[in-house]
Amino acid sequence: MTWSGMAPDRAVLESAQVREALADVRALTPQLLATVAPLLGLLRSGHYAVTLVDLDTEAVDRPEQSWWSRRVQLRDGWEDDHEAPGWPGENHLQVREPLPGEIPTFCVVMPTQPPERTDPNVVDRHAAAMRDGRHPAAVLLTLIEDRYVECLDEERLVIGVVLDGHHRLLAAAREGLPARAVMVTRLEDVAAEDPACHVDKVLAPLRSS
Repeated sequence: MTWSGMAPDRAVLESAQVREALADVRALTPQLLATVAPLLGLLRSGHYAVTLVDLDTEAVDRPEQSWWSRRVQLRDGWEDDHEAPGWPGENHLQVREPLPGEIPTFCVVMPTQPPERTDPNVVDRHAAAMRDGRHPAAVLLTLIEDRYVECLDEERLVIGVVLDGHHRLLAAAREGLPARAVMVTRLEDVAAEDPACHVDKVLAPLRSS
């Protein structure tokens, strides 16, 4: 976690408090939101929707595995599709299946730190906590991109950018367990008449029960 502009001592303290609050998240509470506020305060100003979700993720390290490429094959007449297979340039996580709904919707989770910074011991620790029934959570800045492909196929991407919790997400994917996450969506970036309602509807299939 990078605490831009903070004094080092304060950054260490704030980081420890956030990680403690995210160690076992059962619900979105005022106390949780107050604790992670310094992290969220580093985002652009605006109005944000906060959603607690459980993501059935898998690790992706090849273009042919990724929704960036595979989504093309779900379109009608995809054999004639001229869009080049996509790849974001780095390994990532993704929700295993398209989200239910009228519009094909694909959820991917993009890292913000290089793989070499992964500590296997930390992943093991989070995996053990999950097996014991705890719910360590990540924090994701979420982008919802609605698009028409060649003015024919409606499609949606839900992109979660990791603000905190790389090791927790990797542990969940490795164990085949749901990855709990706090998805934070800036409403000013949502192209909809009622952005809050749109975010709620799109993320509803992922919402933690």
